[in-house]
Amino acid sequence: MDITAKKLNFIEKYIQLKNEKLVDKLSLILGIENSHQRKSKKKLSDFFGIITSKEGNEMKSAIQKGCKNIDYN
Repeated sequence: MDITAKKLNFIEKYIQLKNEKLVDKLSLILGIENSHQRKSKKKLSDFFGIITSKEGNEMKSAIQKGCKNIDYN
């Protein structure tokens, strides 16, 4: 089977897929982003200025204290 026939065969099978998770995974492999994936990709710089340094330190402290209180049983 030549490459063109393989591509057409793949497209036909892709169109018939009913499993959304499989479509998302195949799209990710092919480098095709769906709207959900685009929305979830954030850069670190997107968060600059959202909280103050003081608030960040308070959150960090709360997380560290919370981690000490985890019951592993």
